[in-house]
Amino acid sequence: MKKVLNYIILFIILIILFILLLSISYLLPRNKIHENIKRSVATLKIETQNYKPFYNNNYFGAYSTLDNFTDSLSLNIALDNNNKEPIIKRVLSNYYYEKDNNEIKNLSKSLDTNTKTNKEYIRYWFGAESILKILLIFNDLSEIRYINTILIISLITLLSYLLTKKTNFLYAISFILSLIFMNIIIVPMSIQYAPVMYIMLISSILLLIYYDKYEKYIGYYFFIIGMLTAYFDLLTYPMITLGYPLLIIFLLRKEKQRELSKELFYYLKLVLLWSIAYSATYIIKLVISSIVLNKDCFKIALDQLAYRMDINSTEKLSRLTVLQENFYAYFNKFTCATILLIFIVVLISIKKHGYYKLNNNYIIPMFILISPYVWYIVLSNHCHIHFWMTYRMQGVSLFALLIIIMSLININVYKNQGAKK
Repeated sequence: MKKVLNYIILFIILIILFILLLSISYLLPRNKIHENIKRSVATLKIETQNYKPFYNNNYFGAYSTLDNFTDSLSLNIALDNNNKEPIIKRVLSNYYYEKDNNEIKNLSKSLDTNTKTNKEYIRYWFGAESILKILLIFNDLSEIRYINTILIISLITLLSYLLTKKTNFLYAISFILSLIFMNIIIVPMSIQYAPVMYIMLISSILLLIYYDKYEKYIGYYFFIIGMLTAYFDLLTYPMITLGYPLLIIFLLRKEKQRELSKELFYYLKLVLLWSIAYSATYIIKLVISSIVLNKDCFKIALDQLAYRMDINSTEKLSRLTVLQENFYAYFNKFTCATILLIFIVVLISIKKHGYYKLNNNYIIPMFILISPYVWYIVLSNHCHIHFWMTYRMQGVSLFALLIIIMSLININVYKNQGAKK
């Protein structure tokens, strides 16, 4: 009961912090924000809503699409034009202007000082707005993309270095490959794609640095990660903030033989804590919004959830079709060729130096491997409509698969050869 109380207190503190951060963002100087959004609109108009900066309309075109539609919506909310409502209502309602199906046109029109917000987006927190507005004081969209690129490359480099230092370079290579095939070069260029990548990279880095010292607090850590994901993300590819940290922990624990049932319970507990925190953060948003705004926000959200789960949609989808769409978007011919090449190299190494015998606990990355597909089945409608971004969750699957394959290599032989040299 004491632990449950601790989680409740932690939850309340973070929710208060979330509301406070968004409230402060509405007090920032709007003139500077307006000016940089205006410059951003010029870029968005050139690119269009579904811009493909690298691959145009070839095989990879659909999987390298920038979500300028949602980025325009985020900028529209950041503008908050001519809204006289109290700040707490603006925080919970996420007001914006809409008249056209084209969000870039809506954003452009909202720059007119006579245009007032006429729509609201209640079911999401839009937590990224609290950071986006600070960035917009000093930068336009192009400059924000540049900042994202520098920061994300730096974090990937640091994480890869720590993986090499704490485990071995084979897992660092596996990690980098899993990001390459989710089109990592696209991620920093979209406001929509970046938050979950930041959460995954930073949380994984902190695990590599502090896990041994603070393992007893790991449950609280995954609870916080789940809350942050729900706060910042708009259903892009959120499973990476769960899957990657779980795999990092596996790599840090795998050398010690532990009872499989206890290990499975250990990881299941972390999955449940992340899931409870993720769901509860959405639910409390609806509770607070219903009270403050005096409307049934639950009905709005539940109708949308039923649609996303393909319960009340007019066009019933085959779950198999949804799985195929997402699978082939990530595991294309280049991904499969790379896996095959790695497998051949591993077989050659095994033939020459023998193999490392995997213990029973290697069943854990197999369970983590299938987690994105559970998400695809549950939220089938959403993952069908937005497969061009949800496919990235399979980075977790590839990382898990490569961990299993790479672990077969008898790395001690190569370490001994390096020591002799």
